[in-house]
Amino acid sequence: GLGDSGEGDLTTAVYEAMGPGGAALLIEVLTDNTNRSLTNVKTVLNKSGANPDAKVMWQFERKGVVRVDDVSSTDDRDVAELALIDAGAQDISWDDGLEVVGELSDLQTLEKAVSELGLKVTSAEPEYVASDVMQLSEEDEKKLGELIEKLDDDETRHNMTVLGIDPGYGRCGFGVIVRDDEAPNAWRYVASGMITTSSEIVFADRLLEIANDLLVVIDKYCPRMLVLEELFFAKNTTTALKVAHARGIIMLTARRAGLEVVEVKPNEVKQALTGYGAADKKQMQEMVKTVFGLASIPQPDDAADALAVAWTGATKARY
Repeated sequence: GLGDSGEGDLTTAVYEAMGPGGAALLIEVLTDNTNRSLTNVKTVLNKSGANPDAKVMWQFERKGVVRVDDVSSTDDRDVAELALIDAGAQDISWDDGLEVVGELSDLQTLEKAVSELGLKVTSAEPEYVASDVMQLSEEDEKKLGELIEKLDDDETRHNMTVLGIDPGYGRCGFGVIVRDDEAPNAWRYVASGMITTSSEIVFADRLLEIANDLLVVIDKYCPRMLVLEELFFAKNTTTALKVAHARGIIMLTARRAGLEVVEVKPNEVKQALTGYGAADKKQMQEMVKTVFGLASIPQPDDAADALAVAWTGATKARY
């Protein structure tokens, strides 16, 4: 089962439009009010002479895209391209840096392959990629550039949402945070809750329920990164093995959804939040409340732990 508590829930909406010269546009918006965002987007489109009622989704596919701005260290592009193709690249472009496109499920592999070429990854994320490219006139290209610039001014378009998980097979806590430079610690609380499974059903079905409920969370909050606490058990081997199975399901579900997956150690979470790698649970929960400026400690404990994991991963990664 899925228990979910949110404040100002964020969701991603995708709007279709036809731009200057018949260019197909998909506008991805991160928002807590889809009606307001639709109004804002339509206003910008109408003022720019675009058609906000056009249906163009069929012209795009959801892909994993890796970009690099600085490719000056690449000596042999042919060798680099062979390595990227082996990693699953379907399209490679060296215009204005490097752009590598592949299946969503290959995104993390492609990012690793690019890094192993000695290149610093600028971004690696799911994107809608056009199935065909059209040639615009110089005038239409200028108009399109101006339209994109106006749309980029809308801060709700930028998705920097992170999902933290405190893994378990009976109780699995989750916490969702979003980048917000106006927040006290640059990250704002969005939601938290817990996925639960019944001990009365077979273990395989419990894992299936975790995967299905996790997909509901991912679909609702549209994170780009999932942060998972590493497994650490000193005593109960049976429990450790079952939690390990749950972690595997969680990671597989996240990767199939195109999310970047980051793992953090328990003492790393404690160190990041409290400055002390052996902090107790009460100290951790109080710091979660402080970091996100909450009126009370999130409940249940698993959700508070997941928020701590999300914050640690978010501050550790390039976000």
